[in-house]
Amino acid sequence: MDVNCGSYLKNYTKSAVEQKKLSISDIHRALHNLFSVRMRLGLFNGNPRNLLFGNIGANQVCTKEHQDLALEAARPHANVPHTLLGNYEGPPCKKISPLQALQGYVRDTMYHRNAVNCSTADVEKAVEVAKKADYVVLVMGLDEYQDRDDLLLPAMQQSLIQRVARAAKRPVVLVLLCRGPVDVSFPKGNPKIGGILWVGYPGESGGIALAEIIFGEYNLGENLSHCWVKNDGEMDGKHPVLLFVRQEGARKGSPVKQLIGFHSVGLKAGERAEFGFELNPCEHFSRANEDGLMVIEEGTRSLLVWGREVSD
Repeated sequence: MDVNCGSYLKNYTKSAVEQKKLSISDIHRALHNLFSVRMRLGLFNGNPRNLLFGNIGANQVCTKEHQDLALEAARPHANVPHTLLGNYEGPPCKKISPLQALQGYVRDTMYHRNAVNCSTADVEKAVEVAKKADYVVLVMGLDEYQDRDDLLLPAMQQSLIQRVARAAKRPVVLVLLCRGPVDVSFPKGNPKIGGILWVGYPGESGGIALAEIIFGEYNLGENLSHCWVKNDGEMDGKHPVLLFVRQEGARKGSPVKQLIGFHSVGLKAGERAEFGFELNPCEHFSRANEDGLMVIEEGTRSLLVWGREVSD
């Protein structure tokens, strides 16, 4: 490991050297790699301000074009804008929380804040707020600054979701802000939960995008690397069709399943479409072996479209 995202090496490298767990030659190798890359990038070619990208600032980054792009990217904690950014972000041009965006549609908005690991008192207060509201949007999730032991939401969040959904007048919308997949088997079959939106960490325009989806101004028709909810709405939209190849009895180093093609299909409400994929065995059924050569291994392969096997 040449570098880490954080302070681990800063805090422990000296101690590792003193305990002879790390050699000076390993540090030299890591520094050589790091500075070689910087040199190839031209970061030492004189005054940085005189280089190609040396004068990029807010006027270039925060253009309308870039902010529109941030919104488009975000469309696929209710009043905590920073949570939208995750922990691999630069300074945003602007931050609009889901609460602020929803207030742009509904002025009379009630809000109750809970921590990630909410207390019993938090749950009781949230239930009382839900009883008074005509519609409830639950924004839950995780601040993932450390590894997780499982795929579950904290137990008190699960309790809050179930109790608020039971107390609400109408089915609630559950929004999940988190980097990776979450086990949502507990609310998936609950008739009091009308929809589940996993939004990841959608960036500075994530709040706006979320409000557009909830109020029907944008049809969320994209598939995710992990998906639980099927959209059976009446709006026009786009749907990505993903084609995979799966090798039976894959050898060590071979992918179990590999994406080999995709189409983004625009459909009107209720419309169906047919199209095909053109496949080339050398291009789509091969892989790089240990020597870096492209080879086609012996064996049977199946084609799948978004998890369903193709029979024809």
